Amino acid sequence: MIPKFRNSLTFETDEHRAHFTPNELLIQIASHNDKEKLTIYLSENKEINLLEIIDTRHYTLCHISCINNNQEMLEILVNYIHENFSKLNHKIPEWVNRKNLEGYTPLHMAAFKGNIKMIKYLEKIGADRLARNKHGDFLKKLIN
Repeated sequence: MIPKFRNSLTFETDEHRAHFTPNELLIQIASHNDKEKLTIYLSENKEINLLEIIDTRHYTLCHISCINNNQEMLEILVNYIHENFSKLNHKIPEWVNRKNLEGYTPLHMAAFKGNIKMIKYLEKIGADRLARNKHGDFLKKLIN
């Protein structure tokens, strides 16, 4: 059974209310910008490959963290990958550079928010500063 959060510290496991898959639940938690729930969920589920989770618009958890302007959440996700999937560390740059349906990478999302600190963190973990979206825009143009 998939747990569903009832409040910030407890889970609800009623079969009729647990409609999310684990991946959908993580997307919901990230979309609601809830670091506490994310930390709890990840601490109880050590076998989730975060690199493969995408929503219907091809947003990864990395995209969602950047949209929410939440570097702390992004660092939680990256640390989880390092700790639980160290053999996949070489795939983090691919994850950080994955494009959504509009062709935007997480770096583009951080640029929209004007978050220079997050941009530098993304570059540190492998983001391509020269990645272009579907319109041919790249980081420098998106920041200005």
